[in-house]
Amino acid sequence: METRILIVDDDPFICRQLEELYSSQQYAVASVPNALEALRLLQEHEFSLAVVDLKIPGTDGIGLTREIRDRWPDLDVIMITGYASIKGAVEAIKQGASDYITKPFQKEEILLATEKILEKRRLLDEISYLRSQLSDRYSFANMVSRNRVMHEIFETIGVLAAASSPSTAPPSRTRSSRASSSATSAARSRVRSTTGWGRSSSPPPARSSSMRSSRSRSTCSSSSCASSRSARSRSSARTAASR
Repeated sequence: METRILIVDDDPFICRQLEELYSSQQYAVASVPNALEALRLLQEHEFSLAVVDLKIPGTDGIGLTREIRDRWPDLDVIMITGYASIKGAVEAIKQGASDYITKPFQKEEILLATEKILEKRRLLDEISYLRSQLSDRYSFANMVSRNRVMHEIFETIGVLAAASSPSTAPPSRTRSSRASSSATSAARSRVRSTTGWGRSSSPPPARSSSMRSSRSRSTCSSSSCASSRSARSRSSARTAASR
């Protein structure tokens, strides 16, 4: 993409010098004498850098820089001024200027500042692009499978993720919450039936020999008690007959 630079200065001599300097470096250049014209051009065209004089008609360079940074946050600004002061430099940087250069300046100085700012912007744009590419490439939506079971798992994970997302509604037991709970339970059951997740692989516990022996003793004890009662009954009957 073409690198366009906007010069905002009411001094025609400075504008002409900067136009020639930037054109020799294969930059596209436009110059305006005041803030109103600068804002009009910024709305009509895309620029990579603005070189703004501190003293311009309509408003000062500080106010223009602040408005540029508010409306076009990716547009860098170099402040130039013939009234050098530490306070002015600090204020310019505070309002969003990327650099602060005093007049008269050497062409190497302004070119070096320009190249540094444009290179930094290129690196930031590249990082942003690479991050977006990585985010799209490794997102869950880009997982592809021809396996029917995997398709069911993807669908189930989507249902669970939607059901687990925080809601701004009050925690009342409404029909929608019951439906969401039912969908979540069905999804979890589908995962278990499809993948075996949550299913126990061990057989049910066998009854121990001690429990069987205990039940056996209990049975024997009950039968012996019944025999004892029967013997006592026969003995009582004989005693009564002998009398």
